[in-house]
Amino acid sequence: MGLKQQVALVRAEQQQQEDKHQVDLQRRTDELMATFQARMNEADAKMAALATERDRQAAAERDQFARRIADLERVLMEKPGDFDLRLVSDGSLREEYRSLKRSVDTITFNLGPITIDRNIDATSFLEREGKGQERLFVKALVWAMILDGFFSVPYGFGALGPGNQGGPLFDLYRSWKTMLEGEGDGEQDAKSDETGPRGPLEQHEFGPFYRDRYANSWRSATFQSILSAATARDADGNIAVTTGIAKVVHNNRQRVQDNTLAMLKSVCSNHVSEEIQEELAAAMLRASELSIIFGAHRANVCFGIPKRGDAVEIGREFVDCQDGDVNRVTTKTVELPVLPALFTIGDGKNDLTSVFCVEQGEILPVGH
Repeated sequence: MGLKQQVALVRAEQQQQEDKHQVDLQRRTDELMATFQARMNEADAKMAALATERDRQAAAERDQFARRIADLERVLMEKPGDFDLRLVSDGSLREEYRSLKRSVDTITFNLGPITIDRNIDATSFLEREGKGQERLFVKALVWAMILDGFFSVPYGFGALGPGNQGGPLFDLYRSWKTMLEGEGDGEQDAKSDETGPRGPLEQHEFGPFYRDRYANSWRSATFQSILSAATARDADGNIAVTTGIAKVVHNNRQRVQDNTLAMLKSVCSNHVSEEIQEELAAAMLRASELSIIFGAHRANVCFGIPKRGDAVEIGREFVDCQDGDVNRVTTKTVELPVLPALFTIGDGKNDLTSVFCVEQGEILPVGH
């Protein structure tokens, strides 16, 4: 091969290398531009989601203020004899709930060394999460017992406890409902007539409260009376447990307190200090009164909490119990439900459907 041919061959190889370099450079440039554009699109989507969430919250706040103004206008226009005995604001509900949260936090934070048996941790939460989450687990367990003990039935009736503890009030409500709507003719009613007392109220029996403002007025007035009786104090300032509905409320409160204390002793080698037991009694009293306030409020006041495995959007109704709302507007899978969110639905009068989150709940997400 001559010198000229060798030079031509080298130049050709050099040109090929340059062409390949240009192709690689263009490919890399295209990849970087695509990545940059994707990140820009992602950032734009997050900004749009944040703007939507901001607008939603602003609209919810406007609705809340409009409701408060309407309530104040109604109060100013009503005759003295028509005044609602207990206008429970969203703000007072929030403060009642926060006081209960502080009590539960005080209890779980000040417990001694904790040992969780497998029969308590039915979902093997601590096996997955390891050491360091015992207090969070106990906190979630205390809240589960509170919800089951006082809020398992809507519209305040949960304050009376499970089973037929609230029999006289249940019978009173059913008689009033029958007077309002007439005798039922469904299978449930026929079965009840055959077997005598109907027992606990069931979900389908709360229909009037979902659609009738006067039904909510009746409920509010009834539970205002229950609240007054259940919170009456003697000369020494202690809750005066007498008879009737106040006794039923007290018995249920004591039942939940005893069960919760037994659980705490089981995870603390049977040692729970007197201070914690006093705080537990205060927490149970707050929970019991709050459940009655749910009934005294004309709106449908309720707690909501997801189940393990549910998908929850962070920042709207629930926050991460460890990171707050840092990851807001992202959807997380629930590993451990910790705190319920507090809601009001409607106002019990003209609006019976609008949902407002009064206080966010907390969850521990998977892969936190």
